[in-house]
Amino acid sequence: MMRRGFWYKSTVAAFAAFAVCMAFWAARGLSMSGSKGLPVLAAFTGLSGVASLFITWNSSRASRFERVSGKSLHDAADRLAQGLIEERAQTERRFRLNDPYPMPVPWTAAPSDLVDDLEEQSKVARNFPGFTADQSADWLTRVDDLDGQGNDLTKILERCPTGRLVVLGEPGAGKTILLSRLQWDLLEKRESGGPVPVIFPLAEWNPDDHDLHSWMSERLILEHPFTEYPYLDEEGSPSKASALLKRKFILPILDGFDEVPSQSRYSVLDKINQSLLMGLPMVLSSRTEGFRSALTVGSGAGIRLTGAAGIEVSPVPAAEARDYLLRDSGGAGTQTARRWDSIVQELGSNSVLGEALRTPLALFVCRTIYKARPASGAHAVPSPDELCDRSRFPDAEAVKKYLFRAYIPAVYSGDASGSPRGRLTPERAVRAHRAIARHMSLTLGGATEIRWWDFHRVSRRTVTWTSLGLALATFLLLFLPLLHERVSAVAFTIPAIFALLTFLTLRSVLRSSYRVLTNGVRWKFKPYIALIGAAAGCVARMTRQSMDESYAGTLHMREGPNLASILFSTQSIGWIACGVVLFLMGFCWTPRTADTALPISPLGSLRIDRRTFVKIFAIWAGSTAISVAAVLGACFSLPPTTPPEMVDEVVVVFAVAFCGLGVIIGLVVGIFFAFRYTAWGMFVIARPLRAILSQTPLRLMTFLEHAHKLGVLRKAGPSYKFRHSEVYRSLLR
Repeated sequence: MMRRGFWYKSTVAAFAAFAVCMAFWAARGLSMSGSKGLPVLAAFTGLSGVASLFITWNSSRASRFERVSGKSLHDAADRLAQGLIEERAQTERRFRLNDPYPMPVPWTAAPSDLVDDLEEQSKVARNFPGFTADQSADWLTRVDDLDGQGNDLTKILERCPTGRLVVLGEPGAGKTILLSRLQWDLLEKRESGGPVPVIFPLAEWNPDDHDLHSWMSERLILEHPFTEYPYLDEEGSPSKASALLKRKFILPILDGFDEVPSQSRYSVLDKINQSLLMGLPMVLSSRTEGFRSALTVGSGAGIRLTGAAGIEVSPVPAAEARDYLLRDSGGAGTQTARRWDSIVQELGSNSVLGEALRTPLALFVCRTIYKARPASGAHAVPSPDELCDRSRFPDAEAVKKYLFRAYIPAVYSGDASGSPRGRLTPERAVRAHRAIARHMSLTLGGATEIRWWDFHRVSRRTVTWTSLGLALATFLLLFLPLLHERVSAVAFTIPAIFALLTFLTLRSVLRSSYRVLTNGVRWKFKPYIALIGAAAGCVARMTRQSMDESYAGTLHMREGPNLASILFSTQSIGWIACGVVLFLMGFCWTPRTADTALPISPLGSLRIDRRTFVKIFAIWAGSTAISVAAVLGACFSLPPTTPPEMVDEVVVVFAVAFCGLGVIIGLVVGIFFAFRYTAWGMFVIARPLRAILSQTPLRLMTFLEHAHKLGVLRKAGPSYKFRHSEVYRSLLR
């Protein structure tokens, strides 16, 4: 199979050659309607149409072949599971989850008013199709059976009568860690063809735009592009992702229910009940109060996650927390572990430190701040005894705020990667992360994702003040020269009108700064482009006819060329067809949106959008240059009085002038449409401006990727997120 680039380049080269030939042909005074011109024009028009159809067909030929020849759903599920296993290994290495060891997270049964009773669940499960008595032998029967820790969650999920489980807990209690371990344990125990546990972040679901099933399909395609390929069955599933969900090859783990807007939680829970049928295992996590608030609405109507058991994450036991902190210092009884003595004595108590260090997240952050750092040396490590200062930390909330604020400086202080010259200082890293967090909160309205293609956007306040400032400057520049001895109505009205137009225009331009990711270009028929091409052909034909008649001395001032005879003649049809084909092949190329089709890593999406920028610039600049040169070459011809020995020189001058003018106009048009259709151009401009105004790094993507390697950020498709929401909130204070 030939590469698609060969056909694109061949087509562009053919059109460029035709434009040059057309310009020379017209400049030498040869008619396109003669015995030699019409066959050439007809052949070009026909071949152009065939080339257009072939390019459109060939652009999807390879992917269509791969999709139709896809394997079975069992193979797709196994491939998905293998990808998740490899992703887990990378996550363990990057975030050092086994350093010093995975902290066991304990839990107890959730409050009875939030979940269904086990006896009711058993009644529901006994009515499932295909139920046998052997299945109920291992079911949970007592509330105490729900207690456990660590990998016990897999056994509890298997023993739930309905296979549904709700995981509740406070912020930082370890819900996400617990779900990750559940996923990893299920992957290790999974047999070929079995269900694949996949974590879906509910904060990214907009129930007004998509139902749960289609959103989960898009998330699978987002993170695993091979699931986009259609699965051809009798029901006509649109993609393998949808087929995997429909055939119960996916065990959904819905994380972060409390991150859904509070006014939507009731309806979201109702849609989950409607979309996920009984008998399909699933897990849902949420903060306890966030889940409780979703169970009722203002009218008093109640709802629950049908048939679900529940657990609530408990504080880390004092002994486990003590071992976790001391293990990193060589273990209890060692000389280096004594620096933790004042801290471990208060663990598990009702003291300030005991309340602050109850969750896995707080313990992880505390250990990160006060552990030895290879980059700075052991002498620079602060002492954890400072947390015992009650004048600085009067309550547990003050301790948490300090720990989360000190987390990023501690991570960058211990950064030993790269050369010391290119390493960011902790102070600069904090300023950069704070600028990014404020951009997400203020400019993007509290967005949770760091998306490079939105980095150029500004807040409404900035839009208003910038527009007002430039409008005032416009008013003063026009008003002061018109100001004479007294202020006249004209001297005030005209500058005021221009100032108002400036304000409205700038406000509209700055507010319409939304961009989407692109993934290449595609040809799409546009009727108005055909009309413009036909009009260009008509104008060129009429201009050429007028010039020919004027050269022949038949054009008089009293009568002009017959418009009807020009438009409906055989010659005009050829000119119009040539203009239509030329414009359709040159100006119907539009960017392909990459919202969910093929998003990869953030750096990969930036490279793809940058290539799209170059393609759009080249296509529009080249098409404009060729069209301008062709139209001008078709319009003008040599005067019959030109001496024969000077024909070649005049033709060359005309060709150079037409091509030069076409290139200049083409560059302007290409830059305009490249900036309009893609995000990379605006990102290149916004990056140095934000580096000056808000102290973000000039090499922003390198900074974000490095923060991801240090564990401060995590990737979510083509965007980044703060790994810990509490750290993100601390940057906004």
